[in-house]
Amino acid sequence: MSYFCPVDGTKLEAMALNSSQVFRCPQCGGEMVNYATLRKDPKRFDSMKGLWNAALQITELNGKTCPLCERHMTRVHLPNSESYVDICKPCQNIWLDKSEYELIPTNENAKNVPFDLYEGLSEKAKDELLAAQLEDYRRDRKEMESPMPRGWKLIPAFLGLPTEDEGIQISKMPIATWILASICVIVYLFTRENPDYYYQTWGFIANGPVIHSMITVFTSFFLHAGWWHLIGNMYFLVVFGDNVEDEIGSLRFLILIFLGNFFGTMLYALLALSSDIPSVGASAGISAVLAYYVVLFPRSYLRFLLFRFVPFKMQAYWFLVIWLIMQIINSSYQMRFEGGGVNALAHLGGAAVGLVWGIVMRNQYSRE
Repeated sequence: MSYFCPVDGTKLEAMALNSSQVFRCPQCGGEMVNYATLRKDPKRFDSMKGLWNAALQITELNGKTCPLCERHMTRVHLPNSESYVDICKPCQNIWLDKSEYELIPTNENAKNVPFDLYEGLSEKAKDELLAAQLEDYRRDRKEMESPMPRGWKLIPAFLGLPTEDEGIQISKMPIATWILASICVIVYLFTRENPDYYYQTWGFIANGPVIHSMITVFTSFFLHAGWWHLIGNMYFLVVFGDNVEDEIGSLRFLILIFLGNFFGTMLYALLALSSDIPSVGASAGISAVLAYYVVLFPRSYLRFLLFRFVPFKMQAYWFLVIWLIMQIINSSYQMRFEGGGVNALAHLGGAAVGLVWGIVMRNQYSRE
């Protein structure tokens, strides 16, 4: 898998440091180094521990984008300087701009204990250990670059759903995501005995009374037209929602998803004003989450099983482009024939909210 410089987008080159691997930008000279690797330097051990502890106390993610998981990192001030380092807590990686390593305070009185993994080994043992490490690295890299979904992800992939790259980690429990998913499941179980009544009463109808529509624009979010509708929406909500919630927090996540639901439903109402077919489902809000996710992690990979057997992967931004084209085609059909089924208009309205919000937030991080 390739990693790219958060400063200028140049592909990073792998290099050796302290018997470990670092990634350096040939253009700007910045480096992505693992925290454990930097701690191997006894003179900088205390300083690195202090920087890490400082990062743990900071909740804002206003640093550069991590080359590995593409989340915003935490900016930590370097003592006795005007510089900052960027620390990715989930990945435990640190981005150092050119010459920042020399700015990390050193303790010249630190005991120069052996920190090299190869210290004290014979040449033969060193060669064997290095060969084993390289083999592990090649195996892990091969698995990362393979388009084949692994483990439980084979199930959704077999059903035609995208599966997320393993490289993107979360740092806390996505409470809001799981609460929303749980409410949708409970509501579906409660309404499945007489669904038509609930669709007509609590679903959004474009040509319905205004006051009723202002209520159902919210309640329709929790209604779903069948098991597959529910499973598909909840899958996208949980898979992509946890990373977005982890990035922007639970409150902003809820605002994002309900704003997406509102504007998506309003777009549908404006362009399908004569329709009396109830619109139900959380997909407009989830479309906002999906679009925001792609803005955050454009180079992350999604894996598929084409025709249920052919493994395939693509970067997230290409998936969004193809998905948007499909929604535009479906929405033109929807407006022309005023049919039911998938509400592509609502998807486009929700995605627009996620794209705009995501781009604004990303530009704000870049300025900071």
